[in-house]
Amino acid sequence: MSVLEATVEKLKVLPEDKVVAVAHYIDSLSNLPTGRFDDKGRFDDLAGCLTTEEADRFERAINESSEGIESGHQGW
Repeated sequence: MSVLEATVEKLKVLPEDKVVAVAHYIDSLSNLPTGRFDDKGRFDDLAGCLTTEEADRFERAINESSEGIESGHQGW
């Protein structure tokens, strides 16, 4: 059995969320012909990785943090 065939067999028993994670990892590798990480588009790869609830919590945390910094500084 080849490495590819063995890997496919392993994928068959993984839960769907793990298969999706593997698919994303493979996609990231296929964009790297040199084997090095390419920063271009990396931020875009994160699109959709948060649930709506997580995104809302993240946005609130940013807003609260930003308000705290600005409110304490009179010169802005």
